[in-house]
Amino acid sequence: MGKILMMGILLMSLASCQKSSTNFESLGSTSWKSFRLHGKVKTMTLCQKGGQCFTFNFNVYGIEQGSLKDRKLVSNAGDTMVFERPDGFQDGSLVRETFKNGLLFESDWLDHKKQPTIIEIYSYDRDGMPIKIENYHQSEEMREIHKITTFFYKNNALVSSRETASDGSYDILQTYDAYENLVSVKDGKSSEYTYKYKIDSYDNWIESYSPSDLLFTRKITYY
Repeated sequence: MGKILMMGILLMSLASCQKSSTNFESLGSTSWKSFRLHGKVKTMTLCQKGGQCFTFNFNVYGIEQGSLKDRKLVSNAGDTMVFERPDGFQDGSLVRETFKNGLLFESDWLDHKKQPTIIEIYSYDRDGMPIKIENYHQSEEMREIHKITTFFYKNNALVSSRETASDGSYDILQTYDAYENLVSVKDGKSSEYTYKYKIDSYDNWIESYSPSDLLFTRKITYY
């Protein structure tokens, strides 16, 4: 169970945000920060023990290149830029990403009719650190809040986050170590999962354990 939960959290990290300039190649929804990576990472291959591997390639600005593939600029007005790209899962569906002042402000998942089905809105503190993600489900009739994720920092380092479902079906508290690695997950039902890591010379984890069983490995190359 701990392996499945951690894989979900690792892949959900794709929703994290990146502050950057107005250089298009440095604007992206997935970045070094999304994966809590340190140093100028070029590639990262994440492998589940005995399972599937995922490889992520980053440009020199720290943006994961898959999030830039087939992306089109659809609006550029003042401090706001809007891009659209295939979501990679369904034919004809898109992800629309809105950046304001170099920060990801909103992500909309659009169906084949270009109608939003899922909407995420991001809030930041004055240092540009993400502090809240609001996730909405959209239908033709109404928009409903689905979940809210809040982030907490100490000296600009992530120390914990909380994901809460609007219907009260789950309330997940995540805590992080000094390297911003996930070390504890409490699901609100008296269950707790803990994780430990082997760290490389750049302070990035290359092996993860829960608590002593190997869960994942990461192979990382640098610029």
